[in-house]
Amino acid sequence: MKFMLTMRRLDTVRAMDVVVSPRARGKKMAIAMVARVIECARQKGFRRVEYSWVVEGNEPSHRVARHFGGHVARRYRVYEKAIT
Repeated sequence: MKFMLTMRRLDTVRAMDVVVSPRARGKKMAIAMVARVIECARQKGFRRVEYSWVVEGNEPSHRVARHFGGHVARRYRVYEKAIT
């Protein structure tokens, strides 16, 4: 009980894997979807939205993040080596 009472309130929500169908691409659908996530997060009292799991080469997704003032905070990479 003490833990629950002293625990800090979470202030960040994570938006993962925003997907727009090929027919809707280029029509600002992703911007509208992320805007809605941000709006709902603000209404619930969150102060930050983390937009994660974006592939490094996915420039359209990076543009959406930059549109809302986002920046790359960390980068994860997968490396592969054949075992012979």
